[in-house]
Amino acid sequence: MVSQKEQRQRKRGRDQFAGEESDSSVSAKRQRRSADNYPPDIWDNLSKITLTRKALREFDRRTRENRHPQAARVQETAPRLLRSAVRRLEHFARNGGPDLSKLRGYAALPSTEAAMYQSNSGTSKRQRDCGLAGSSFTGKTGTTGPYDPQFEQLLIDHGVYPDGYEDSNGNAPEPENIQAIRERLARSRSSLSPSHFDEAAFKQFQRTNRGVSTEQDVMEDVFPTIRGNTGTRFHKAGNTPFNNLVEFAPGITDAKVDGYDGARPMEIELAVRRDLHGYIIPSTRTDLPAAPNHLTEVKGPAGRSDVLRRQAMYAGAVGARGMFELQNYGSETPVYDGNAYALVPTYHAGEGSLRVYATHPRQSAVGQTEYHMTQLGSYAMTHSSESFRQGAAALRNSRDLSKEQRDRFIASANATARRLPPAATPSSGTAGGSPVSSRTEGASFESNTSTDEPCAELEEPPKRQRKRSAARSNVSGSVHDRGRQSRQQGSRSG
Repeated sequence: MVSQKEQRQRKRGRDQFAGEESDSSVSAKRQRRSADNYPPDIWDNLSKITLTRKALREFDRRTRENRHPQAARVQETAPRLLRSAVRRLEHFARNGGPDLSKLRGYAALPSTEAAMYQSNSGTSKRQRDCGLAGSSFTGKTGTTGPYDPQFEQLLIDHGVYPDGYEDSNGNAPEPENIQAIRERLARSRSSLSPSHFDEAAFKQFQRTNRGVSTEQDVMEDVFPTIRGNTGTRFHKAGNTPFNNLVEFAPGITDAKVDGYDGARPMEIELAVRRDLHGYIIPSTRTDLPAAPNHLTEVKGPAGRSDVLRRQAMYAGAVGARGMFELQNYGSETPVYDGNAYALVPTYHAGEGSLRVYATHPRQSAVGQTEYHMTQLGSYAMTHSSESFRQGAAALRNSRDLSKEQRDRFIASANATARRLPPAATPSSGTAGGSPVSSRTEGASFESNTSTDEPCAELEEPPKRQRKRSAARSNVSGSVHDRGRQSRQQGSRSG
């Protein structure tokens, strides 16, 4: 028979074990949260750092390493605050907290974010998130995406510029063909005349737009009305990570465009696909559209406009780089004609606004290729039936124009590849396995050029994504220094 003393000892042991288990789980959670940060070299290479939680965590980590370099390397978990230390922190916060007004980026903080550092509400959780409890970099690296304020600066530092970005002379570069593009977008469409798209159809569009809540709803319910059934059949896809492209910057996330138009891979010569694999084949699924230069980004009613603009900036650079590489395929010296061949429409369901951007390449002062985004037009799609017709016509005309430009560059690159001897065709360093799938090899592509909008578009069924290609290149340089010179040498020797 167990005595009362033994029962008390067993209960005390169970309570102690439960307490240790709880402490270990809390420490593990803190460690996982603190590890979600960028590696130090990304912070070192940013020309401007915005005041964010991750930036503060990195600042705390470096401060601890400077004070206690040995202890910072050994410490894996955050120490627990004593009750007396919590009281002192609360007293410090009640008196106003630290003065952050002289920190760079403080004025740009949202009021709620600034209040977080000045108040004592939710002390324990917010202190852990901001690194006040002592975070450490454990070697787990993260990627920066459009929701991170550092994302735009990272692209700018690597030659990708947003709309209206001014150079050292105070000028915002625009494409040479901007007027021609705007005239093309303004062309009327017979399918959008009042007899085909009346007030009842516009009212239905307004109701549908009010009823959506997510980006997927926008793409499935709202955007098809704007896009219409075009007379040309497009090879399109969407919501697929561009996980096969050469990175624009180290640590940047893969682009994931809501919708994009491209060419069927079989339309592009095998030599061209191999040489430009990391620039025109966006996904490891090689049956998806190649060389996309019409890329669409949307947001639901609660979506952030600044994030939408960053996504369009990134998508436009991807499309413009692919067109630039096709345009200069086989050329030893790249040609910059100053024109834009990549268009990015964006739609925000909450605002009911459609914008169309163009991105064009330009040679920098040091001879590198940089990409500039320019807004071509803005349309209030839910304001009136007339404003809807203008915006929808601009979108549909932009798709036709993008296809014409894409087909022209592909035909030129194919002709160049056919003139060069096959033995001189090198395999791209970014190519992994066969660049063409068996499904695409046996497919056919037909273009129906009826008068205007009578037939449905070609749809691609969604498929499960495969794992990231292990052969993906991490080189950010241009393809002009890769493959082309050897092809030119082979041409001369032949």
